[in-house]
Amino acid sequence: MKILSCYVNEMAITVNRVEVSPFRKLNSPIRKIHYSGVRTRDYEFHFNLKGEIKMIRGLGMNWPHPYNWLKRSDGNDWVYYRTGNVAKRQVLKFFGEYYLPCLSYQSNQIFEFNPYTDPAVAAALAAWSQLYANLYGTNTDDLKPEIRDFIKSVIKNGEDVLHQNAKDFHEITGGRISVLPPDARHVNYDVVPVMISEGCIYNCKFCYVKSKKKFNSFSKDKITTQIDALKSFYGENIINYSGLFLGNHDGLFAEFETIEMAANASYKEFGFEKHSVRPAMFLFGSVESFLRSDTKTLEGLNNLPYHTYINIGLESFDKETLDLLGKPLSPSLNKEVFEKMVEVNRNYENIEITANILLSEDFSENHNNSVIEMLNSVKEKTNKGGVYFSPMVNNLDRVKSLDTFFDIKNQVSYPAFTYLIQRL
Repeated sequence: MKILSCYVNEMAITVNRVEVSPFRKLNSPIRKIHYSGVRTRDYEFHFNLKGEIKMIRGLGMNWPHPYNWLKRSDGNDWVYYRTGNVAKRQVLKFFGEYYLPCLSYQSNQIFEFNPYTDPAVAAALAAWSQLYANLYGTNTDDLKPEIRDFIKSVIKNGEDVLHQNAKDFHEITGGRISVLPPDARHVNYDVVPVMISEGCIYNCKFCYVKSKKKFNSFSKDKITTQIDALKSFYGENIINYSGLFLGNHDGLFAEFETIEMAANASYKEFGFEKHSVRPAMFLFGSVESFLRSDTKTLEGLNNLPYHTYINIGLESFDKETLDLLGKPLSPSLNKEVFEKMVEVNRNYENIEITANILLSEDFSENHNNSVIEMLNSVKEKTNKGGVYFSPMVNNLDRVKSLDTFFDIKNQVSYPAFTYLIQRL
């Protein structure tokens, strides 16, 4: 489609833009985003192909940093993306990206920074409301049809409609998704969520993001109905997504036939084959579901048309800590999982396994030492896989947690990052 631009009422409007994602990693394949934009003297606004506000960036001297953005999720949350240094440490070192999502809701954020109290950020959100009013009052009679249609689509998506769209989205997925896999950072958390199961096989007492339901795998018909509803929900904007989340909290525990069906149906219905980069698929897995994944299952996952990321909750290699958490696992079992994780990452090109470890000032010293010992047992250098450290929310001391994380990271060569609990 041809790019068209015009200037009206002190607004520069451009439709049908295609650009490289501003959040791409320098060492990853280029991801392109399709959008239309409005630029004023003080702000730049991006809209998705449905006419929904997606991103805001300040242009004036009061904006904290020229590369910082506000981004609206499909769940209608605003997330502030901060670049550069946090607490005098580079974001890349502890998050694995060149940006840091700053959330407006309770999470396990490991840094003391709240952009939502910054007058410049509040002004940017208010500017979106003003822009909507300005577009609503714009005379479009003399504008080109494509620009006129764009303005109409934006006007259709006011705050009430955005709220209702998020409600419809959560009805499709069976409720708000309380946490996305940490590996979803590779696609900037822009994933299409297809629920293939519900519940968890452990229901550990420390966990506040999972439901207390028993594990249940969904039927083919239920999954297919969900995919059809999501295809309708995203519409033409589906082209901006190259990530699939097969949820919810232990998608890997579903039978491989269920995973394969959902993955292949999503690949077809969401048009993932149209992308120039291989799409990514994300799942949570448990110790049990990963250990039961035999060669046939792993080869099947490897042969799917995705790069598949599976995140396993280990939490600790220390018995005292596991007992404190109410995690029904043993250090020897977690060691077995970690060793299998390293082996799978080494032998399967299209599968990448990561693990979660918890951080807390209440844990014994042996918790940290056992983690360091286990990570240092991997002798070969690798950039594939890794471990995410998740601070405990109920006793979160951000300064101590960050210091503990870097103390561990500086003693190991295995990839290690912090885990940000981000919802959808």
